[in-house]
This record gives sequence, C-alpha cells and structure tokens, in this order.
Amino acid sequence: LELSGGSFEPMQNATCSSGQVCAIVGLKSVITGDTIRKETKKKEKQVFLSGVAAPSPVLTVRLETETPQDQTRLSSALNLMCIEDPSLVVEESEASTLLSGLGELHIEIALDRLRREFGVYVHTGKPEVAFRETVCRVLKTDGDHDLGHTYGDQRMHVGVGVILSPRFSCDSENLCPIKDPLVSVSDEIKHALGLNPSLDDDDHMRKSPLYRALVSGSLGALKRGHVASFPLVNVFCEIVELECDNE
Repeated sequence: LELSGGSFEPMQNATCSSGQVCAIVGLKSVITGDTIRKETKKKEKQVFLSGVAAPSPVLTVRLETETPQDQTRLSSALNLMCIEDPSLVVEESEASTLLSGLGELHIEIALDRLRREFGVYVHTGKPEVAFRETVCRVLKTDGDHDLGHTYGDQRMHVGVGVILSPRFSCDSENLCPIKDPLVSVSDEIKHALGLNPSLDDDDHMRKSPLYRALVSGSLGALKRGHVASFPLVNVFCEIVELECDNE
C-alpha cells in the first residue's frame, strides 16, 4: 500500500522500488527490525540487515485494570505494542504490570493507544525514573569475597576477588554512552580451570560450566548497585581471584 497522509492506496503493480516508502498488510509473524527480502529459486547468499537497536527505557509506570478480564486484554494489547515498538518494555507479575518507555510523552502515547485502539482502560501509578549507577574510579575487593550455599547435605563454598573499573572517562561537559557491564576472567583463572586463554570467551562459556557460572553470576550481581540498588552501567568487571571447594 502507498501511504498518503491518513489514506492508503494500492501501489501500481504492487511493487515498491528503491527509495519508496510503503506499507504491507497481513504479515503476522514479522516484527520491527526483521529483514524482508524477495524469495528466489537460485541459491544465493542470504543477507540480513542488522535490525533496530532499541534504546533503554528511562521511565516506568505501574498499570492496573478494573477487572481480571481487562488484565488479559491488557497483556495481549501490550504484547502487540511491544512487537511494533521495541523501545517499550513490559514486566508482568501476579501483583503488577510495569510499562517502561523513553519518556513521559512516549508513555502517554502508549496509554492513549490502549484506550483508542484496544479499548483497554487502566489506572496508572506515579512515574518512576529508571536511574542507573556506575563507578568513578577503580575498585578492588579486599581479598576474596566469600559466598556459600548448601545443596542437600553438601556445603558449597567459593571465594571471588574482582576489580571494578569505569569503561569510559567522562566529565561534566561530555555525555557518556550508556553501555551494559562487561565481565572478563583473568588468564590465571582460565589456566586453573583448564582453559586456553587464547580461545574466544564464547568457547569458554560453552565448554566450562564454572566459567559460565562466574560470568553469569557477576552480571547478575551488577544488576543491583550499592548506592540505591539500581543496575550498574559503564562498568568493566575483571575476576582476578578464585577459590572454591566442597565441605
């Protein structure tokens, strides 16, 4: 279809040439960021665009419906809206539904669409800003940080030493990009785990459950900062010491 203001007209010969903008209807399994290409009988190398990188949300509101039936409709509507707009993020639990977006106007447009297009009316809570935490200087644990857990009758113990450092050097005049934390494991620990330091980290993640547990556990811990429990960003975490045993 050819877009012309608020009207839609079939394109001539149903063909959209390079440089034109069109709309396609009836694609139920396509989401924002997918690549659509013409199917050919020849064996050609498949090429895909990198897609759309959605920015992280900065504002969150709590949504409440009047009836359980409306809650089901709300979940379906939000699922469709997130497919169209990847910058909308929804977190649902038995107690609440949280909608996050890029700002107050973004959230207001989403709420208006819920009422106008889906007929779902919701009550909203007070907006909360999605703050983030970071580190401003290099920090190192004072020795190993001991962790313990009991599985059945077996006591598992591990001591981990890490170094946290800023990923970017920023000042008050320059804005820093917001990036997720990076976690690495020192070559000494890789040797102790029987891994080849020259191999790619993805290979280590697949081959070593302990290596995978170290990286995944560190990333999980960095989701809760020390100041106000907000996720950490722009942080480089290096695991430099490791001691584990079974009791």
